[in-house]
Amino acid sequence: MTTSCWPLRFLTAAFTALLLMGAPLSHADAPPSARAEVASLRYSRSQAAGLESALTRPGTEVRILLTHGESDWRALDTESSHLTALVDGKGVNLAVTDANDIGAVPAGIQPADSFVSPDGQKAVVTVWGGGIPSNGVDEITVRGSAAVFCGPAETINVDREGIRVAGGETFNVQPFRVVTSRGDGRMEFELRCLKSAAFIREVSISTPAGKLASVGAGNQVSSGQEWLWRGDFLLPLRADKVNLTVSYLPIARVDQVPFDLTVGLAFGTPPSNSVMRWLKKKFF
Repeated sequence: MTTSCWPLRFLTAAFTALLLMGAPLSHADAPPSARAEVASLRYSRSQAAGLESALTRPGTEVRILLTHGESDWRALDTESSHLTALVDGKGVNLAVTDANDIGAVPAGIQPADSFVSPDGQKAVVTVWGGGIPSNGVDEITVRGSAAVFCGPAETINVDREGIRVAGGETFNVQPFRVVTSRGDGRMEFELRCLKSAAFIREVSISTPAGKLASVGAGNQVSSGQEWLWRGDFLLPLRADKVNLTVSYLPIARVDQVPFDLTVGLAFGTPPSNSVMRWLKKKFF
């Protein structure tokens, strides 16, 4: 009886060891409270014109979940974040730019799909490349670091009154530099500030009669060492001056959070190695 059970005990021990080997680990240089793991993995080999909403763009996408023991993460700076490797099990580079009829999409960390959670403890970093894993491989490695702005959760409001509707003004509302302009039925505001100083939560324009309607959502983008925020507002019917209010989060520091992860294409399984291949051949 004892002799006949040894394959089962060996199989159980082998799978336990493989699961431990395949579990993603935090980068050695990561802060002790930070952890990185693969949240989702998908890849697509084709996309039909007119079905973009149903079929993902060709390429490989990895979403990485970063977790933090504190609650002071506020925003990601994707321009200062870095992707150093997105490769399959054969070492083939998957971080290539896709150029097709739908339009070119730059490979790397995707700003529109990367964000910090409202509780300040988690972040999602989305990595994409136009390459497809080679036939026969069953793992992908993704490596890099995310720049995370840290600071208190309480927002600060700054105001400026009496801004001319005619536009053409440039002034400071610390820590922001503001430029106004006027278009067809709308007024544009451009705000700049150092990334190390603030992260904008909301910009509102008002008169004594109330807030002006915005034309779409304001857009904050990374521009070198600065944040650049632009937004348009509908001109008021009966006013020649408006007031500006900016709500922002002060930034205390910027953390570089590394990630170095290998995940099986059959998501949740450990990467393959010689022992795993032997087990598959022997028992499956």
